[in-house]
Amino acid sequence: MKKWIRRFVMTILGLVLGTGMYMICAERVLKDPFPMPFGIGFANVVSGSMEPALKKGTLLLVRKKADAEIGDIVVYQSGESIIVHRIISAEGDQVITKGDANETEDIPIKRSQIKGVVMFKIPEIGKGIQWLQTLARYSGADHKQESAKVAAFEHGEQILQPFSRAGKTGDLQPGTDRVYALTVTNEKNGNVSETRQNYSIQVTTAGTLPLTYVLKRNNTELGRFSEMVTENYLFQTADMWFEAGKKEGHAYELEVIWPEDKKDVLWADVPDLVKIQVHMEQAETIASTLVVPVLARYHHSSTHIYEMAAVPFYFTSDRLTEEGNEYQLSPETEALAIELRNDQDGYRWSDTPIHYIYQVRKDGEEKGGEGILYPQQGAGSSERIVIQDMAPGVYDIEVQSLSPFEKTLKGTFVIPEKENDIFCVKEDQQGSFCVQLIVSVKDYEGNIKISWPEGLIPDSTQAVFEDVKTRTEDLYEAGELTLWMKPYTSRTYRFFKTDTETDYTWDTQLRAEAADLWFVGTTHYCGIVQET
Repeated sequence: MKKWIRRFVMTILGLVLGTGMYMICAERVLKDPFPMPFGIGFANVVSGSMEPALKKGTLLLVRKKADAEIGDIVVYQSGESIIVHRIISAEGDQVITKGDANETEDIPIKRSQIKGVVMFKIPEIGKGIQWLQTLARYSGADHKQESAKVAAFEHGEQILQPFSRAGKTGDLQPGTDRVYALTVTNEKNGNVSETRQNYSIQVTTAGTLPLTYVLKRNNTELGRFSEMVTENYLFQTADMWFEAGKKEGHAYELEVIWPEDKKDVLWADVPDLVKIQVHMEQAETIASTLVVPVLARYHHSSTHIYEMAAVPFYFTSDRLTEEGNEYQLSPETEALAIELRNDQDGYRWSDTPIHYIYQVRKDGEEKGGEGILYPQQGAGSSERIVIQDMAPGVYDIEVQSLSPFEKTLKGTFVIPEKENDIFCVKEDQQGSFCVQLIVSVKDYEGNIKISWPEGLIPDSTQAVFEDVKTRTEDLYEAGELTLWMKPYTSRTYRFFKTDTETDYTWDTQLRAEAADLWFVGTTHYCGIVQET
């Protein structure tokens, strides 16, 4: 019996010493933090992040395996750290791991970072390996290493309310920024971490706005990325670590910048978000790990989500549109007033000033100007552009907003030459229930054709409209009527509107013009009505 016990003890000691010497030689020869010279490696579990599957003091046998799957316990390298955790999800080349006892998942890794898969475990043997490791550690004159890894793991982070360097904390727009002040510490509630810690800062966005993210420390840029290029970025530098037992705090600024040249109106009023995650992990000084690397480590991740949005932007006009309509004006027109608005429908408006320029082109000549459409508290606002000294011809008018977003409104206005001294004036406005068409003639006697678009109802109380029928079911169709007018006379014709919000002042289908029809002196002929 004693001989059997002696053999068992010698076997265990041989396993401990043999494993330790194997790892010492392999590490020194291969200069690898986790050497696997024959596709086999050994690891010692010294923390509880993988409990209950892997308890402290467990010796692990690790084998290279290229096709690690979800559920496998894998050993991977992150920076200078070697970690053993379980795969919880995988997509393509990206793998996400997590310690069974940790509350949060690890930062994503690539499959190329995986050293191997845990194939076998021997409980308690690792304690002897750790003892041997401690002896080897203190045998070197210049090696300093944290020994007890079952120590306090403290951490903390704080992100202040975002501010703007321009003094605004509102929504974003081109040429503005937003700054998140971030502090990472190894202290919590007065307790300082007794282990060395590595950390990283990960920024994830929705990718809907053309923003640039810049991380700075002590006014030094550590990295940047554009949201429209990638939606996920990991900031990790060589100095992102805390010394064991020493209270420290690192202050950062995450600056969110909207480049001034990104002014497409499609981004107006678009929401976005930024997720800031701080990942912290227990670390080892790899240079002094002479026997078996520390694999199972403490991890912590914190997540902070902030909503953002581009400023609302509305830039409209009573006559100008993005497509560009054409209007027929009276030959008597000498001035034209165009209204610009910063609202859409009376319920939505821009709350930032709109800087704009405008151009008026006629016969190769161009003139223009600029202005600012200022917001009004709790309501939309408007401003008028007045073009004077107009003469017959074609006017192309274009108005472009320059900030906060770029949008172009345009229209074409035609002033015809005086013909037969026939004049037509339309009186209407939004909200009115009827429109009036005033027709006047000077040295002209003959047929005048009046036409109107669908949606207008001729006033049947006027004698000329008594027999005019334009209604089909619930739709009032367009119509026309030819009348006889004498020189130096004027007539007013009324039409009721089915849509009171429509302004027919500039409608080209509502007009009066000379009609070259043969008049034979009868009261009614070919639709001609002679008025007395």
